[in-house]
Parts: sequence; structure tokens; C-alpha cells
Amino acid sequence: QARRNLWKLIEEVRDRGISVILTTHYMDEAEVLCDRIAIMDKGNIIALDTPKNLIKNLLAKGFKKDQKVEQANLEDVFIEMASETPMKRIAQPEEIAAAIAFLASPAAAYINGINLPVDGGRTTCL
Repeated sequence: QARRNLWKLIEEVRDRGISVILTTHYMDEAEVLCDRIAIMDKGNIIALDTPKNLIKNLLAKGFKKDQKVEQANLEDVFIEMASETPMKRIAQPEEIAAAIAFLASPAAAYINGINLPVDGGRTTCL
């Protein structure tokens, strides 16, 4: 979930025209988030282009691989699980933080020995 939230933030900042420099080893992440990619090896840039052009150039060299397309992937599992909560979404980090802050505050002094699910009501649906 943290990675998904980070992707959303990067996309929002990028869409406002602000440059973002992202360092990652996850090529799927770079393909989705980056307008240009620099691939480095031993401190040297060995490729610099758009994700589409880098892929197009590889295919132009005759690159081929077996493709296996599944009916669903983990992204689909995550989306389905989120849609099953009464809130129809996964919690935002600040919502979890607010519950923790409340439990640590003097206002929660009388609360003890309880597990508090902060899950948008998912636990009650199970």
C-alpha cells in the first residue's frame, strides 16, 4: 500500500509539471512513472530515452520472449480486497496514524486490552 501511495503522489507531482528524479531497481515502476529513463551501469549512463523508445529499440534488435498472460494478477487481488470493505477502499496512512495517536492520547486512558481493527469495516464483514 505504501508503494501504491507513493506512485500516486509521484504521478500527481509529475502531472503538475514538476520534475521528479526517481531511483529504482523496479523496471515496472520506472515504466509507469517515468517520462525518461537513464539506465546506469558502474556509474555510467548506458541508455537514456523514453520507456516506449527503449522497449521499441530492444524489439527492433529482434528481442523476443515467451509471454504468459494470466487472467488476474496481484494488483487485481488488491483492488478486489479493497472493494470488499464497507468503505470500498484501503485506508490512507494518515487514517491509521490518527487511530494510533488517539490510542496514545490521554483521551483513550480508559481504553485497555483491546485490539482495534482499523480496516474500513472489513473485519466485521468476514
